[in-house]
Amino acid sequence: MVYDPPIPEFSVVRAAVPAGETEIHPPIDGPSIAIVTSGKGSIAWGSSDDLQLSEGVVFFIGAGHEVEFHGGRLLLTAPNMIRKPSSLLDLDDYSLIHLLQQVKSTDLTRCVEPLSSTCRRMRELSMPLLFGLIRQHLSVADTSSPPESYLVPESLWPYIKAVKLRCRCIDGHLTLPVRERYEPQDSDVICGALANPTLHLDRLLRFAHLSLETLSLPTEPSSMETIALLDWPRLRELKLRGLRWTSPDLPIIRSFAGMPNLRVLSLELMEQDGATGTALRPRGFSATYPWPYLDSLLVSHPDPDDEVYAHLPQTMQILMLRSWPHECIRRWQEVNYEPDQLRSYRSPTSPSALLHILRACYMPHLRNLGVEYRSDRSEVSFLSHVASNFPRLTSLELHRYRPDGDVDIPVLDIARSLASLADLRILKIHLDFPEMQWPMPDRRSGITHYWTLENPEDFEQRLRAATATFAQVLKPCLKQVWHFIYKCFQLHWRIYDVDRVPVNGLIETRVELLDNVTYETEWR
Repeated sequence: MVYDPPIPEFSVVRAAVPAGETEIHPPIDGPSIAIVTSGKGSIAWGSSDDLQLSEGVVFFIGAGHEVEFHGGRLLLTAPNMIRKPSSLLDLDDYSLIHLLQQVKSTDLTRCVEPLSSTCRRMRELSMPLLFGLIRQHLSVADTSSPPESYLVPESLWPYIKAVKLRCRCIDGHLTLPVRERYEPQDSDVICGALANPTLHLDRLLRFAHLSLETLSLPTEPSSMETIALLDWPRLRELKLRGLRWTSPDLPIIRSFAGMPNLRVLSLELMEQDGATGTALRPRGFSATYPWPYLDSLLVSHPDPDDEVYAHLPQTMQILMLRSWPHECIRRWQEVNYEPDQLRSYRSPTSPSALLHILRACYMPHLRNLGVEYRSDRSEVSFLSHVASNFPRLTSLELHRYRPDGDVDIPVLDIARSLASLADLRILKIHLDFPEMQWPMPDRRSGITHYWTLENPEDFEQRLRAATATFAQVLKPCLKQVWHFIYKCFQLHWRIYDVDRVPVNGLIETRVELLDNVTYETEWR
């Protein structure tokens, strides 16, 4: 284990134990951190079970225990395992924090917690590591209890850098016996648990706004007025998801102007049918661009007249212009009896509107682009613009929906439009093939019918054929094609590997089904 700067106070004890043999080290005078730098084996002390060790494992050894090494070669960095131990407290704060960070990121035995209890100084240095990220899981049952039973204690608020609130309301057919009829709860977009006033979210934001670095919130219980009023000097990542708020009635560029170090801005906002798109800086609005370090932007239902796109940094790496919820997810939700008041939602935008937006952008270093649209006559022009103006893309996610009654999917035209993307390695695509099966049980006929677990053969053939077309037309750097599918009533990407092999002096392109992975919809 190499530390920067070096830590001379640490000593090294080397234990070389042949396979099948055991070496016992005398009791340790004080708590120690041990780091395995080579080999494999196991270790035990006190009444603990054997801990399997391999290179890179970091673990904590309590004071006063003999240590047994079994069958391996272990290089241990442990200051108290020598006759004249040095104290960890001889290190300066910088070195101790660096050590704690390394231990927390690699240790399998959660030794930072007991180490933090050894003395007041270690406790103070450990607090930001132990409580820097708060994940709050709430349900209706939680919020019916006293707030102190489920809220983060106020004593921890100064150490919080990231807060994530998640609802765990139980909703779905699998929660009831088979013979009982399911009556759906409110949509997960409007969550009673998070809207509960006892959450005291406004108070939490006012207390922690100077230290927070990451903030991911549903919009419904959040006080946008409070967020707009406060300064957020350390905030690097802001993610909002839910219904578009109506108060304060300010452009987003003004509401979030107090976030000068923002790197990631994600606005997954649900718009009702007939509403205008989400404009961060509406046409004609006078405001200074506030986010010079912005690296990643996600906007659902983008407004083609939004002037913010002309001011985005040239160093942008990620741009996502996709609906929320995605059209494919809405289809999955609708068959689960979503409430009528949320059925009327804004449909995906058009290629012509996206083309207007991207023409305003200058992002020569963009690496990751995601778009969602309902096809029209401007599709080829739009995709050609993507390929010519964002030449360094390594990943492209494209959700394309057919106009009603259209069964023709121009796979070859789409591939040719993207052919100049020389660095593209991963293409994630949803082409809305007509052969694609319905995502959930079919209850419309009044008869419960479950589709087969396997996709229809003709749909599988369409996926493979489309993959082969993209592999042949796009540049040799393309390594994978991901297709969106519904699988066992879940959302998945089906991944195909692209391989190019020499055959009789020629290069043959082959595609092979690799695996399915979950289509992620949760924040990380």
